[in-house]
Amino acid sequence: MGYVRLRADFETYREEFDTLVSRADGEGTFWHRDVVDLFENVEEALDKGRVEDGWRHFHAAQRLETHGLEALDSIEPDADALRTRAKVVRTEALGALGGKQKESVEELLGAEQLDDDVTGETVRAASEILHEQYEGVHLKRYYLQNQFSQLFWLGTIAAVLFLVLSILPYFGVALFLQPPFTIPAENVATDVMTEITTITVTDPAAGTTTTTELDPTTETTTRTVTQTPPVVTSAGFVVFVALSGMIGASLFGMRSLQKKRVSTKVAQRITGLTVTWARGLIGAISAVLFYFFLQTSFAGGFSEVTAPVFIVVGFAAGYSERMVSRAVETVSGATTETDDE
Repeated sequence: MGYVRLRADFETYREEFDTLVSRADGEGTFWHRDVVDLFENVEEALDKGRVEDGWRHFHAAQRLETHGLEALDSIEPDADALRTRAKVVRTEALGALGGKQKESVEELLGAEQLDDDVTGETVRAASEILHEQYEGVHLKRYYLQNQFSQLFWLGTIAAVLFLVLSILPYFGVALFLQPPFTIPAENVATDVMTEITTITVTDPAAGTTTTTELDPTTETTTRTVTQTPPVVTSAGFVVFVALSGMIGASLFGMRSLQKKRVSTKVAQRITGLTVTWARGLIGAISAVLFYFFLQTSFAGGFSEVTAPVFIVVGFAAGYSERMVSRAVETVSGATTETDDE
């Protein structure tokens, strides 16, 4: 969305700037050359998909344009181009800014109304304050989108690992793992049947009879497949609990980012890849912590639970920060009461 808006605004602004250059006879002037150079930077940023850099160059071009507005006013005094731009900047800044930044704009352009002695320098200074805020919004939006993508891949990797590790024992690989599903075990039984057979051979010429006894055996093999439940107290099962907590943390992170409001204030904290993976690690640790909590007396009647319940609880522990904090408070309160006694 940011790319589309920048591209549309840039194309429109470039046409308007060409009109200004023509009216102000600014072909070859310093401000014309500088703005054209910034246009090239905007084009390059758009080609590389770096929208936040594109906005920065675009805003710098808008500030340099005020030199052209001053030149236009000197040629066409009735145009009053610079003062018109000052009104737009002041109205936009007072509505978007707050605190000291708003006070600075009021000092530059006027608090109650636009000052009569507005100059190009004051308009450029006020515009720079406003543009800094907008660039902060674009930067924050970029990092939020980047973190959302990282959380998506974190959850996807955890889910794929969960599925792959779950099916490995079915192929006789990594048998120490205890997936949260029943594991098929094949029992082989062999039955041996013996039948005595007598063969008699008579030779008329010699007048003799030969009797031979054969002892053939027949084997019958029976294969029986039984379903073995996983051992939930084993380390091989804890791996799946941790992965479920990581998946829950990823989904919670993506959901919270969707609800986060992007304001015109500069982001005070920039979240990178390290923080994203730390969120997944915290989710995994929370799931394992709650896994052990359910096996203690503090869990009340939930000390005996099945593998699916452990997985669901692990996911919930990674998804909800309050769930783990309440469990810790329960244990802490119980131990404190014991010490007091």
